[in-house]
Amino acid sequence: MTVSKSALAEGASRKEAEATGEALQLGELSELLGYSLKRAQLKIFEDVLRCVAPLQLTPEQFSVLLLIEKNPGRNQPEIASTLGVLCPNFVAMLDELESRDLCTRMRSTNDRRARMC
Repeated sequence: MTVSKSALAEGASRKEAEATGEALQLGELSELLGYSLKRAQLKIFEDVLRCVAPLQLTPEQFSVLLLIEKNPGRNQPEIASTLGVLCPNFVAMLDELESRDLCTRMRSTNDRRARMC
């Protein structure tokens, strides 16, 4: 594999910029909405992780608990669908939350096969 002189120079200037604390030039990336949204999402996610860490919850578990709190008595597939979680994954998540006494499931009075949160 050969590396061009311009690539070597670019790599050297990047290391130099890192050493001096100079910010990288984003070029067209700074004008792309998708890039900006992704960067914002990552910052928000870092904040959520920091906030739920003392509770020993994942962001997904925290979302489930918030949704259940505001919508008691709803069925599991409805909650899973709202959050975009696959039903088998959702059941495992509820098992974990229920084992920690953070939520309770009960049988539906209308459909004995269904479980409500």
